[in-house]
Amino acid sequence: MNRNSIFRHLGLERRSSRAGLLFPANLFSVGALVGFGAGWLLAPRSGAETRQTVRRTARDALDGLGKLAIRVGTELGNAAVAIGPSEGVATQRALEANTGRDLDELSRAELYALARHVDLEGRSGMNKDELRRALRAAGA
Repeated sequence: MNRNSIFRHLGLERRSSRAGLLFPANLFSVGALVGFGAGWLLAPRSGAETRQTVRRTARDALDGLGKLAIRVGTELGNAAVAIGPSEGVATQRALEANTGRDLDELSRAELYALARHVDLEGRSGMNKDELRRALRAAGA
């Protein structure tokens, strides 16, 4: 009596590692073939019609996204116009602070907001002293 006969007597069987890999591969192959056949037999449209439908749907989705982007951009633009420049609060404070205050008392953020309000060119690269001098030269 050898080991295989003992396993068979107990109702067990010994499998090789290759046989264990073949069963799932075969099962997958059969499933893929059945799926392909069912899809081919039950497809409501031809491949050309399906591709055309997919293209049309994708084009409509892109058009919709484009229109949405335009609408959002318009709404954001309207909101920006309604609240003023992005430094609206700083600009308002700077304008209020500048009435009766010397430019020397303003912070750089307030000076920059004033420079933006008077549309001073090159303001983004200026430090506090340069902003102050340029604003004085511009008559702000």
